[in-house]
Amino acid sequence: MSRILREEFIEIVLATPLSQEEFEDIIDHTFRDEKNYPKLLVNMFSAGGRSKEGLKKSREYIDEILTNMVTAKFAERDLPESKIIEAVKQEKDNVFVMA
Repeated sequence: MSRILREEFIEIVLATPLSQEEFEDIIDHTFRDEKNYPKLLVNMFSAGGRSKEGLKKSREYIDEILTNMVTAKFAERDLPESKIIEAVKQEKDNVFVMA
């Protein structure tokens, strides 16, 4: 389970543009959490097991957990409305120039 967790962590978390603080927070809630880490591994095993199909289910379980952690970090980000509006306007202008 630990190997699967590390593999999925690399695939999901490391491949995502997180800030150092966001990244450290996810590590703190997975690998560094002495209470949660063993429970996470047990839950992964419970979700699947040792069979080939079971390992796939364990992988899907941890994928969802890690994806939710990353999504939560993005949701916490403060995106000023003015920057969003400006980005949309620039994109609109680019579309009209290309057409």
